[in-house]
Amino acid sequence: MEFNSIFLSGWEYNLLLSDEPGSLDMPSGLPAKALWETGAVFWLFENVHCTKPSLECDIDSMTALGWTSPKIFSDLNEDDILLPLQLTEVEKASLTYRVEAIRNVVKEKDLRDYIEQDKVRALEAIKLSLFGEIINSRKCLPCPSPNCISHWHTHSSPKNQEHDYDYVRKLVTPLNVGFRLLKTPEQLVTKANLEAQVAEERKIQKPLISSVVLGRIPRDEYYSSVAKGNLDVYRPLSERQLANWKQTRPILAALRKSASDTGLWAKLHKDWLPHLREDPTYIKTLAPAFEKGVTKVLKDVEHSQGSGIKEWVYYTQAGLCTIGLHALLSQFLPPEPVGLVDSIALGLMTGPAKEQLDKRRSLPPLTKKAQIAAEIANFLIETTTLRKDTQK
Repeated sequence: MEFNSIFLSGWEYNLLLSDEPGSLDMPSGLPAKALWETGAVFWLFENVHCTKPSLECDIDSMTALGWTSPKIFSDLNEDDILLPLQLTEVEKASLTYRVEAIRNVVKEKDLRDYIEQDKVRALEAIKLSLFGEIINSRKCLPCPSPNCISHWHTHSSPKNQEHDYDYVRKLVTPLNVGFRLLKTPEQLVTKANLEAQVAEERKIQKPLISSVVLGRIPRDEYYSSVAKGNLDVYRPLSERQLANWKQTRPILAALRKSASDTGLWAKLHKDWLPHLREDPTYIKTLAPAFEKGVTKVLKDVEHSQGSGIKEWVYYTQAGLCTIGLHALLSQFLPPEPVGLVDSIALGLMTGPAKEQLDKRRSLPPLTKKAQIAAEIANFLIETTTLRKDTQK
């Protein structure tokens, strides 16, 4: 089976409270964090799907409040990348049936508790139960994106945020080391700017968010409450995000064209992902082939976009090494220490870690982290190789 699309979800668990769930009549919203935490899906997949209310509500917030992330989602829709699902009558009936079955167990109080207590796995499970059959029939996979609700919790439990589709995350997340649709907020504005915005969000938005998500407060009323606060604190991040997006938008277009022209899409969607979906251990075999395919795209895009993206290419290749390291360590250290792998691979590329690092000392942002990562990686590689020898 071919998987050429991915589904970016929002607040669709609130359909449990809908009188007509098949009409998708509840408010929703897309996770802004997806623009920097899972940005690779926007070029590794031909289409990124969402529900119509998710996109429409984001566009409404752009109009009402002038925020940048909704504008980016609107631009992605304009570029025929982010496409709202148009449900068939059969799909509407399927969704209605699933809603009725689940809400016999999950009540409004449960949903509110899940939101206020950051029970991400429960919320994600509900969305997957509702839309799993629909997106699967559309050659679509769930996007391993951050849940919107986690933004409102300072300390989210990593355990709560595990995703059932880790085989997609292993391919997508490491590549975001290199190319994100947006840099992270911490990279774009000062700590003082960010603290001022977060303080305003927690003062005005957080007390309302559960009721907004559950459709108990009209969104216009929510926008009005936010607008009565200090909108100036959002301006520094919004302005820098907009400038950043103007830089990355043409790179995204070039990546997508190259992924199609070089055959990466065909291999990834028709062969690698279906295989990996059935057998997650296939990552060991896939890692070098995936690296070769992505590297071919990188060279093509670097040639067309010029030397200005050399550092981006370097970071992306570092991300590719993460995939290889995942595959290597999964052979020796089950269960795989995912967090450790992500951290030690940050500055690495293929080949001997220290040798590759020495060639790139002209890139200071990663030097110290990369040195530490190289030392740990070499130690682990030596240790695991030794362990493998003793098991023969």
